[in-house]
Amino acid sequence: RQLSILQNASNIIKKIQDSHGLAKVYESQGNFKEALPCLKRCLEIYDKNAETYAQIGHVYDKMGNIKEAMNSYRKCNQLNGDNK
Repeated sequence: RQLSILQNASNIIKKIQDSHGLAKVYESQGNFKEALPCLKRCLEIYDKNAETYAQIGHVYDKMGNIKEAMNSYRKCNQLNGDNK
């Protein structure tokens, strides 16, 4: 049972890392519209990851969507405050 839980957690972490990595590749190519769904997929898996919100904020900022960027950065800050 514990092994199954650990394997499941490992699979979840890998999915998040893969999506983050793909988003960073898209970002490095300036393809922000493709990066955004990868990051939103991370939030579908685990919505308490401040790093994901920060990265989404960066993508929105690069796309010129300042309102959504600020919302994402605000959520990132809230989650970081919860971690202190």
